[in-house]
Amino acid sequence: MRERTSITIIVVIFLIIGAFNAYLAIYPATFNFHSAELQLQGNNVEETVSYTPNKDYHTLYRNFVTPIVTTLVAGTDSITITQVECSSGTSYYQDVNGQYYSTSDSQKLAYTSPNEYGCGFGANTGFKKSQEYTIHALYALHPKTIYEIKRKNYIKFVAYSSKNHPRLQIGKNFQVRGDVVSKKSYYALDDVILYIPFTVTDTSAYAIITTPDFSFDDSTIRIIFITLISLLPAIALFFLWYAFGKEYAEEDLPRELSQYPNDRKPWEVAAFFQPPFGQLDEHFASTLMMDFYQRKIIDIKEIKGDTYVKLKSPITQKFDPVEKTFLEIIDHFQKTADVKDVHEGYFNMTRTLKRSELTSRIVTATLFSGLQKVIKEKSKNYIDYTGNYILITAFFFITLLVQIVSATPMIIAYIAGFISIIITAYGSTLFVRYHKNHYVEYQKWNGFKNYLKTMESMTRAPPEAIVLWDKYLVYATALGVEKVVLDKFKEWKIITPVQVQTYTAIYATHTIAHVSGSSSGSTGGGFGGAASGGIGGGGGGGR
Repeated sequence: MRERTSITIIVVIFLIIGAFNAYLAIYPATFNFHSAELQLQGNNVEETVSYTPNKDYHTLYRNFVTPIVTTLVAGTDSITITQVECSSGTSYYQDVNGQYYSTSDSQKLAYTSPNEYGCGFGANTGFKKSQEYTIHALYALHPKTIYEIKRKNYIKFVAYSSKNHPRLQIGKNFQVRGDVVSKKSYYALDDVILYIPFTVTDTSAYAIITTPDFSFDDSTIRIIFITLISLLPAIALFFLWYAFGKEYAEEDLPRELSQYPNDRKPWEVAAFFQPPFGQLDEHFASTLMMDFYQRKIIDIKEIKGDTYVKLKSPITQKFDPVEKTFLEIIDHFQKTADVKDVHEGYFNMTRTLKRSELTSRIVTATLFSGLQKVIKEKSKNYIDYTGNYILITAFFFITLLVQIVSATPMIIAYIAGFISIIITAYGSTLFVRYHKNHYVEYQKWNGFKNYLKTMESMTRAPPEAIVLWDKYLVYATALGVEKVVLDKFKEWKIITPVQVQTYTAIYATHTIAHVSGSSSGSTGGGFGGAASGGIGGGGGGGR
């Protein structure tokens, strides 16, 4: 039940992130005008655009893709501007070459750019946040191409380019007057295409394109596709969990269990029932050291802040392969320790680990590599890792797909990929599946782990329960809550200060995994394009 709750929470988070990402991809995030009015007659355009700044600006502008010129060039698309009026600020326009024109100020304003008209305050931020401003302009379109549709000639006017305008709806925030053919609504991803009847007696100077009907940009399919791509990680996550991570058997167990479920070897608990699964990490090393100490196979003591270790029992066949290999590693450190670091049969592990030479590290790394392979192989008897591998592969291709189909790669794919790596690398059970009834045992070990964090009932145990406490401390180490248990024992005064020093020294030996190298074994505005042909393009913005 808890696993289902976890995957539900993760999927919902991914859906929210995906929906937010889709919104950002579909609607322009940069500042723009909020409404526009156009009066169209032939090739003449009267335009009023309205702005409500989201912060203070020096300049409000409206730019174009088609060049603004002062001298017409035959055979090219161009725009000529005859008038610009501002509700506030100084009016101006610049042609495609950056030549500046202003009816009220001969000095060129700062924060202006070529191929635009607008209003500005130069070095001052005269346009204030949340106030309403308008820019009114008169300009003429000079197309090189005429569209012949149903035996009539039209200028195809791209009023605003995709992503350079808000969503515009006729009769709401978009007023179009004149004999014009248009859509009723334009998404922010649409080119705002208008067809203006154009009467000309001599068409020899124009290129003629004949089409059977009016063609408008429709981003509905793109919007659906962007939305699906944004939601794909959440959808994929759920189905991957259902196919490869959903457990065959689980029980509705209490949050805390006061007894450990099985009398397992502590290293098995650390490797198979505590993440990261099947990995030789810090807790695994400390667990073996604690277990060996409790079984009197090794002795450990702390001297002046350093950990001293003595191998008391010979390495024989009575140990399983994992225990035997780990003892061989300790024996190797003991034999390679500096004479100065040996005291009464104990070697200074702290100093030995720090001073370990290259050859010694290679030997140790080889031993640990063999040990890691053994643990990983044994873990397959408990856990199926297929879901982890497929999760990483799936999100790699999802991220790649987003990069291919989107000019601006969507952040949701990268977030999903990052989280999938975290999920697999740090041992979540969501995308691994336990064999047989081992998941129920995993649940019970988790319940016992929760109990160890509090275990108030232990205060009522008789003194002879010290044997049980020792067992609990070993399992606490395997489950990663040893410090919590040790603090409890100190608080209850059931262990001596010497024992505290010894256990602390044992926990300090976790660095043996780092020395071996084994712990890394886990797997706005601006020029756009006047798309779809036609003349015009561009949009609004502020600087």
